[in-house]
Amino acid sequence: TWMPIGSYANRFAGTFDGDNHTISGLYLLTGYRRQGLFSATAEGSTVKNIRLTNSYFKSTVTGGQSEFGSIVGDAIGTFSNIYSNAIIVGSGIQNGGILGYVTGNSTIDNAWFDGSITNSRTTDLRIGGIVGHVATNVTADFTNCLNTGAISGPNATGNDVCIGGIVGWVGTSATMTNCLALGPVTALNGGNNIGSIAGHDAGEVITVTNVYGTAASHKWKGVTKAYRIENNNYTTLLGETATTTFAGFDFDDTWAVVEGNTPVLKSFYDIMIDTSWYDESQSEFTLMDSGDLYGFALLSQTHTFTEKTIKLGADIEVNKGKATTMGWDTTMS
Repeated sequence: TWMPIGSYANRFAGTFDGDNHTISGLYLLTGYRRQGLFSATAEGSTVKNIRLTNSYFKSTVTGGQSEFGSIVGDAIGTFSNIYSNAIIVGSGIQNGGILGYVTGNSTIDNAWFDGSITNSRTTDLRIGGIVGHVATNVTADFTNCLNTGAISGPNATGNDVCIGGIVGWVGTSATMTNCLALGPVTALNGGNNIGSIAGHDAGEVITVTNVYGTAASHKWKGVTKAYRIENNNYTTLLGETATTTFAGFDFDDTWAVVEGNTPVLKSFYDIMIDTSWYDESQSEFTLMDSGDLYGFALLSQTHTFTEKTIKLGADIEVNKGKATTMGWDTTMS
């Protein structure tokens, strides 16, 4: 099992530059707090340019606090250009797709979570696709953040359950600019603070600019001044149409249009499946590998393939990757 970098007593205080490389296959099963690729980071630290794929994190904490995130458990500092599709199974209070618990002033820029988080707690829960919990008397600034991951508290029932697509709970202050929350956010047995963008925005302390969430969530709660994509109307998000829907987004340098799919962060555009093999004028197509098969799955969200024939041209192994309704992992054979 993985031993996280740093610790609460010895926080990482330097700069970690992944240089746009990928870390894949991390496995972490632990009963300790403050867990992730990094355990804890310090004021002035930077973590940037990193992709974390095909990784699994499970907490067995039986008490309260857990500070569990795929990149950092207990986070302070600057975090930029980060992608994760980790599977996170939590048991303590704070779980985040990128950062578990932000305990000091921090900036999160160009971050995309495309994995899944589930936590079986019934009460006292803070889960977010990017950040689980922003502490009181702390400011977190989110810019160009994307969540396409599935966030769930399957047993959540209490008013102190806070689950959001971008952040679970904000105590004092946060800003969000040009952020997009598309993944499903659910509390299967109820829970009152469930939102596509934020679970709980204490006193409406989150300042939003060009922030969009989808009504696919269990409830629309938390951030009242964000834009709501009504009735799961994804057709307004696909391809070139997105440049009109998200008029404030920078589609020159930061966001990328994807044909037949929702926008992605340009830094991670190559993660998307290639569907250029599909030609509407043709009637027959042969799938040769898992990339073609996942591309077929992506196209099936917007095409019915009426009078088209799809054939397998080879044996295909797909269990080394995953697909979601919004994002695709191509690190497979």
